[in-house]
Parts: sequence; structure tokens; C-alpha cells
Amino acid sequence: MSYSKRITSRKSKYKQKIDFEQARDKRFSYAQQLSKNKKENQLLKRRNLNLNENEDEKLNEQFSFSLNQEVDSESIKKKFQEIFNQFENSHENKYSLLVEIRALLSWNFYLPIDEFISSGGLPIILYFLQENDPQFQLEAAWCITNITSGTHEQTEKIVEIGVIPILCNIIKNSESEFVLDQCIWAIGNIASDHIKYRNEIIEADIISSIIKIITTLENLKTIRNCTWSLSILLRDLPIPAFEYVKPLFPILSKLLYINSEEIVHDVLWAFSYLSRGDEKYQQEIIGMNICESLINYFTHKNQSLHIPSLKIIANLLSGNDKISEYVIEKKAIPALVKMLTSSYEIERNNACWAISNICAGTESQQNEVIQNGAIPILVAIMKTDEFKTKKEAAWAISYLAYYRNILGVKDFLKNNGASPYVDLLDSNDPVLIQIILEGISKMLSIGDFITDSSINEIAFLFEEANLVQKLENLLNHQNSKISQLANDIFFQFFSEELINQEDSIIENQNQNQNQNQNQNQNQNQNQNQNQFNL
Repeated sequence: MSYSKRITSRKSKYKQKIDFEQARDKRFSYAQQLSKNKKENQLLKRRNLNLNENEDEKLNEQFSFSLNQEVDSESIKKKFQEIFNQFENSHENKYSLLVEIRALLSWNFYLPIDEFISSGGLPIILYFLQENDPQFQLEAAWCITNITSGTHEQTEKIVEIGVIPILCNIIKNSESEFVLDQCIWAIGNIASDHIKYRNEIIEADIISSIIKIITTLENLKTIRNCTWSLSILLRDLPIPAFEYVKPLFPILSKLLYINSEEIVHDVLWAFSYLSRGDEKYQQEIIGMNICESLINYFTHKNQSLHIPSLKIIANLLSGNDKISEYVIEKKAIPALVKMLTSSYEIERNNACWAISNICAGTESQQNEVIQNGAIPILVAIMKTDEFKTKKEAAWAISYLAYYRNILGVKDFLKNNGASPYVDLLDSNDPVLIQIILEGISKMLSIGDFITDSSINEIAFLFEEANLVQKLENLLNHQNSKISQLANDIFFQFFSEELINQEDSIIENQNQNQNQNQNQNQNQNQNQNQNQFNL
């Protein structure tokens, strides 16, 4: 088979096994994935503990509590029953009795939610929550906050008796800052527990109520609870409908510059969740003119601000070319390349992900990544980093290969990238294996066209990286797409016929080179002999 026919054959046999345009959407979907396990949702919840240490000391003494001894659950139930009985017999001391319940439910060392529920306390708390007295409402909301900081089953009990509409109504109408603060806290806990509760809260127009509170109050503690609850409301997928969240963008943008790193932290996470939305959501963020500030937060002294700001930029870079170009114009690429060398693996991971989204863009965007020195760093990451970060780096390289960026492929191979790239074929991730095989196939096809000789030098680099052995191992892979890809590459670039053919070419080239050297030596000897005869 002639060399030109061989190239034509390889091109005709090559089949695209992964739609990389769809893969770009998958990279965007990857950004949206958040764990929904109970443990993580539990960690999002917050308790409001007793502010007075004397209250805890009294409880410890009353129930003989010590760190080495379990709490007597039955004695706590008995205590709740005593309190409930006093409610029925006393109208004057209801507030002090409610405070006593709140103290028990705010105990630092033990949270007796099950005891409270099984004793029949939930209807009592809801009754006082609806009292037209801020003092009673505050204590009741405090109890609800701590009940909903518990398990899903515990939260479900109080939701089932109608706490959500009551809390939303108070947040909409109350004039007490303390009551508002506590009710917003409780709503945040409930929203974090289940997407169904989150949706019910949003449909009650709670976001508008929270915006009103932020714009009218100056207490940073209340604003902090507002921004925390907003971030919780935006966290789960699907993202709330655009009409609910559109008024949030200018408010969050202003809060991005508030003198409170805790509030900024929650605002950044809220933006990171919003940035997962479609073009409407992303365009709103762009319209707020905050991209430069977001990029500056990459290196803020408070490390907790790095990850959400990185995620926002990465999500925006997964958008359309216009949005991506806007972000890149704000000097995102040099900042992201710098983050590739962060001492924190999670930051390198997110920076790799953002870089991979740029590599899925236009050729000029890809070239800017290359010119800023990203390729050697990505190769180093594939050699030494954690698997999930190696995977992100591999996506970036695969995009460069898929879009036939010859400058990027040459830089990658010059920096000895073939070996760590090929080593990732040993992973258990079928999607990663496919995109690497696609990338290798593209690079090998590039090698057919850029070489000045009849030898595919890129094929030799991959052969030295033990690719042939990896391909043979994948020929019988349980995933048919992987086995087919491995088969195509093997027989198009590394079959025995082609190897023998290329070996023959190399041998002929070596023979010609030796003949030329011998001729040159003979000519030099003749010249020396002539000089001697003279």
C-alpha cells in the first residue's frame, strides 16, 4: 500500500466515537453535579446554640450529663411532658416555659429532637410561632431552627404539619429584625433538607421577601443569614426558574463588595450556582460587570473564596463563545494558568476544568492557553496529581487534539506528554478512556500530515509510551465503544503490516545514509591522496 493510500485509508476508517460538541455539554453538566447524600445535606444545616453558658450547665446538672455517659432519653421526655402540662394549667408563665423548651433544644451537648417530637411538642411550637408577639415568635422560630438542623426524618415531621407557609408569611410581614433573622435561618435549614421543600419555599416568593430584608436592614448578622439561605435555595438542581432569581443578580453583585468575608463567601457560592444556568443566567452575571473581581478572588488571602470564584469563571467559560470571549478578555487565562500551580489540589482541579472549557473553544482561545504556558503544567499534573485532577488535564489535552490544534499537540509532545496521557488508559473511567483514545487518534492522524518524511513521528512517540500494549489490553474491553476505538487505532496505525512497512522505510533510509557517508569518506580520501601526490 502506498503512503498516500495509507493516509486515505486511515481517514476513511476513522469514526468519531464521542461527539465532542456534546462532550462539551457534559463538561458543563459535570460542573452541575453536587452530592445529594444525606451526610452532605446535613453538614449544610446550622444550629442556634444557647448563648448563656449557665443554661447548658443547668441542663448538664439536671440530666447528670457527662461526656462518658449517655443521656437518659426517658428523663428528657418526662421533662418535656412536665412543661407541656404546665402550658395547660398556667397562662401567665407560657413565655418562660417556651424559653425552657428552647434551652433544651439548644443544648450544646445533646440535641433532644426525637424526645421532643415523640412527646407531642411540634403543634405547641407551631402555635407559638403564630402568636402576634415577637418574643414568642422568636423563641418558637429558634426551636424550629434547631429541630430542622436534625435528620431528614425529623425535619419531615415539622414540615408535614405546615411550618413552611407559616415561616414564609412571617418573613414577608414581620417587622421584628430578630424574628426575621431566625425565621430565615430556619427556612435555610428546611431548604437544604429536600428539593421538594426548597421548591415549595421558592414558589412562596421567599426570594423577593429576602431581597426586601437585605435592602432595608443594615445588621450584618441578618444579611449573613439572608445570603446563606439564598445560597442554599440556589444550590440544588434544577436551578430555580429565571423569573424567581432575576432580581437577585444586582443585589448579590452589590454584596460582593461588602465588608464581610463571610457574606462574600455565601454570595460567591450563590453566583456559582446561578452560573450553572443557561445563557440567560450567565448573561445576567456578565451584565453585572463583576468578572474582574471574581478573578481577583482567585488569590484572596481568605482561601475559602478561591473555589466558588473559580467555579463561576469555569461555568461561564462553558457557555457560548461570546460569553467565553468576554471572560477571557478580563485576563482569565493568565490567572487560571497560575492557579494550575496552586499548592491546593482542589484549586488545581477547578483550574484544570476551567482551562479544559477554554480548550473546547475557538482556535484563538486555545492558542492563548498555549502561549500562557499551560501545556507543560498540564503534563506535570497528569504525571503527579490526584486522579480526578489528572482527568481534568486530560480533557484539556483531548480538546486540543480533537480540534486539531497543531501548535498545542506539538507543545504537548515536546513536553513528554504522551506517556502520562497513555497511562490514564489504565483507569476504570470509561468516558476518560474514550476521550483519551479519541485524542490519541486525532494526534496520530495529525502526525500523518505534518511529517516531512514517510514516517509518522507522533506514532513513534506513542509507541515509546507503551501505547501498543495498552491498545492490546483494551481490544477486549467490556465497553464496546472502547474496544472498537482501540481496534481502529491499532490497525490504522500500529498493525504489523504498517510497522514492517515503516521499518523497511527506516532501513532504506539508514542504508542510503550509510552509502552517502561512504561516498563522502571516499571523496575525502581521494582529495587527501591528490594533495599528497602534489
